[in-house]
Amino acid sequence: MSGDTERAIEEILNDFERQPLQDKRTFRAYLNQPELISLSSTNAQQQSPPISPLIFAQYYNFTVNLPRPSLDAKSLQLLKAVIPQAQCSIPDYSLVFPYYKLRTLPIDDMDQVFYVDKPTFANLYFIRLLPSYYKPELLLNPNGPYGYNRTFNDYEELEKELKKACLIDLSFQTVNNTKHFIPNDVTFYYERSINKFIFRGLNSDVENDYPLWLSNVAYERDDVVTYDVGGGEIHTYIAETSSQSNEPPNINTDAWGDCTEFFEDNPNFNTYLIAGYDDPNVKQLLQYIQENSTDDDFLNRSSIPGNQYVQGQTLARRMGFTWNGEGLIVDTINDYYDNGIEFGGTIPLFYNRLRVCPQYFPPNIASLSLLRASILGSLDSYTADGYCNLVYSSVISIYTTIVGTSTVDTQRNANLLAMIPMDCGNLGVTMVGNYIDNALTKIQGDIYSIYIELRDENGEPYYLTNNATTTLLIKLTY
Repeated sequence: MSGDTERAIEEILNDFERQPLQDKRTFRAYLNQPELISLSSTNAQQQSPPISPLIFAQYYNFTVNLPRPSLDAKSLQLLKAVIPQAQCSIPDYSLVFPYYKLRTLPIDDMDQVFYVDKPTFANLYFIRLLPSYYKPELLLNPNGPYGYNRTFNDYEELEKELKKACLIDLSFQTVNNTKHFIPNDVTFYYERSINKFIFRGLNSDVENDYPLWLSNVAYERDDVVTYDVGGGEIHTYIAETSSQSNEPPNINTDAWGDCTEFFEDNPNFNTYLIAGYDDPNVKQLLQYIQENSTDDDFLNRSSIPGNQYVQGQTLARRMGFTWNGEGLIVDTINDYYDNGIEFGGTIPLFYNRLRVCPQYFPPNIASLSLLRASILGSLDSYTADGYCNLVYSSVISIYTTIVGTSTVDTQRNANLLAMIPMDCGNLGVTMVGNYIDNALTKIQGDIYSIYIELRDENGEPYYLTNNATTTLLIKLTY
């Protein structure tokens, strides 16, 4: 800068200092008290922190430095927001469908069944869609086809991806890593007539393998063994007492019940139960999947997260299977054969969710005294409780640090600038006009830069790729 220019600027500043106070305020009002501020993510000075698989390629927050600061602001209000909705249909943290698979045995000629397994983490299984940010060319095993999360234009497209996910999983298909995934164990149907999805277990009538009876083992009540009754014919027995080393058919017939004679009339060997989204076992499963899919899905790659999760958000819940997990019966699941079930109580609600679905016999106004298995095939499918939700997020919450304690929300407590509804279309632009005059007054008075953060209806970051521009129009008063 030349000396003449410096002297000219100094004279202007000195002249401004000599002006009356009112003139200074007028000058500030013209220069540093804009009544409208337009923000664009294109002018962002700060990108999202490195917590995303697409770091440097997408954003959910940004900071814009104002060309001229806003000084002595008294109130602030969002007038308009233009936010693209170029998103997949389901959040990448809601891609796991958990279900219990319980081994069962028919135990008498009244079609009564015994639940060999209890609904615990050991018996919890899943299918999952792969996250939308997975790049097929980097997969450990690209052969697939795998079920992917993407933009679904209708329920039929989602049904096709679900059927793929039921057949094969990227991380959990090897011999050493199939603890909670069973290929071709369940499937899904979309029933157009009722506009809902249907879940079905495919192996209700498939017998399970149980250990052979050994003379040196002290068996407890409800233990299940197999035994060669002669001629190479194998029968399945259940211990009705603590039978120690009693041999099933010969020494003490009261200690063992032969289930095999009921297999043909009542081939009910597995029962399925869709797990509730708030079930503690589900949280443990989601953690297990995240840990075992992170980086392991890819060949010699790192920094690519697997299936992320948010507690309470499952693919089952998204698809309309909306049980929250309350009323899960574990230790006493077999007790109601003898004790009966209160008619009209909450206990039957649990058993009504099982597939194959038990029936109650005989019906009685006071109680339902006996659980019976249904005729296999008539009640082995479960229709969703609600309709599938393919809207990524119905609202976007916009946060900024300059509004301070002017707002309170249950997701983030403070700093909420506005909450805007999003269109139901998978692609497009949502434009929102705030016609209610509700200016925020507990704000930062002098504004030199504005930080913006976008979050979805679950309080999670709403990511946009860098080719999607967010534009906000803000009104200020002084």
